[in-house]
Amino acid sequence: MVRRLLLHRFVAAAVLCAAAVHGPARAQSEPGVADADCRIKAIFLYKFVPYIRWPADSYARAEAPFVIAATSAEMVRELALVTNGRFVDERRVVVRHLNEGDSLAGVQMVFVAAAQAARLVAIAARTRGRPVLIVSEVPGALERGAAINFTVVDGRVRFDVALSAAEERRLDISSRLLTVAQQVRTGTM
Repeated sequence: MVRRLLLHRFVAAAVLCAAAVHGPARAQSEPGVADADCRIKAIFLYKFVPYIRWPADSYARAEAPFVIAATSAEMVRELALVTNGRFVDERRVVVRHLNEGDSLAGVQMVFVAAAQAARLVAIAARTRGRPVLIVSEVPGALERGAAINFTVVDGRVRFDVALSAAEERRLDISSRLLTVAQQVRTGTM
């Protein structure tokens, strides 16, 4: 019961933020307008951050920004709207598009879109042992190195967590976030 209440509050906060960022609902056919799931996922990505502790060596410099990279231009646009003018632990949030072959140096979070599912394994391999949170929307992503994977259940965006993937990258996920996850996997994938 408590878990369901926390999940509803988390989702409600995400939806309210989406409404505040995007205003009234717009037609899906309007050019450049992301679907509602993308908006919600962008908000979730930003809302995940306070529930995850990155190690002190996650940043090359004391003044380095908190960097979120995404493989989807649509997600980059949505994240830019959600994080505009925002900070994480007094660090400016920077969003960037992750093209194939781009460096992952200085990145704290990577979102791998379903359309780039083939890139997930390579991104996981390139960040192995480094404090980079990999979030995806790819079926089977937790088995391929993602720590958090979005799913849609009964028309609502939910997420699953793989603690082993987070621990491998020296990331500590708060139990508060775990209580609202759809599924939490422990142990080796």
